[in-house]
Formats: sequence, structure tokens, C-alpha cells
Amino acid sequence: MVIRPPTVTSFTPASGPEGTLVTLSGANIADVNQVAFGAANATSITVLSATMVRVVVPRGATTAKIAIADEVGSGQSVATLTVTPRI
Repeated sequence: MVIRPPTVTSFTPASGPEGTLVTLSGANIADVNQVAFGAANATSITVLSATMVRVVVPRGATTAKIAIADEVGSGQSVATLTVTPRI
């Protein structure tokens, strides 16, 4: 059995302010224990399935690729999440 690091293939929505709920889709993400938006780590990670995780954009997040990690390794999204000002 080959164990692979997590990967993010897509996420929705593509932009939003701090506090936005973002759903990540990918592979090998059931055991993700860290999600980062720039230098800010999400404090709320909800695993929905082996291929889907939901997180809240944390305070201090910046426009960046979304980085994820678990005990096996790490990965990041191809697309960039745009963090917008809170209105």
C-alpha cells in the first residue's frame, strides 16, 4: 500500500474575507491536520470525506495558494484564494 501526501484539486468559493467557509476538494485529505492561508493557519478544520474538507478562512489570512498537511506530507492548491476586505 502506497501512502501519498494530500493534494488540493479545487476549492470553493474562490474569494472571500476572513471568516469565509471554504470547501477543499482533493485526494488523501481525510487526515489533514493543518490548512494555511498564507502565514495564517486555520483553527477550524472539518473533514467531510476522504476527498473533501471544510475550513474557515482565519484572521490574518492573505491572498495565497492554500497549503495543507498531514502526517504523510503536504501539498498546496494550484489556484490562489483571494482574501477580500470584510465589508
